[in-house]
Amino acid sequence: MARVDSVTKLLILLFAVLLLVWLLFGRKRVPRDTAGPDRPTRGGTTASAEGMVACAYCGVNVPVSEAVHRDGLAYCGAAHRDAGPPPGHAAGER
Repeated sequence: MARVDSVTKLLILLFAVLLLVWLLFGRKRVPRDTAGPDRPTRGGTTASAEGMVACAYCGVNVPVSEAVHRDGLAYCGAAHRDAGPPPGHAAGER
């Protein structure tokens, strides 16, 4: 019986030490950056969603700040801007 008591005490002690380690170190995890449109980012600024526009040539969506504009149309790059809208497509059809 003495051997069972010592094994039980050892298991309880091991459990207590593991619980203490988890309480001290396991709960200090840095939360993930969950910044959304209304939540502050790590730098303290507020993240905001940027508008997207479709390229008048190929239709791919690009952020407004990265789009190349000409004659009121938005393009994904200079090559598509220089090529213009594809033949047979009305302006702004996409």
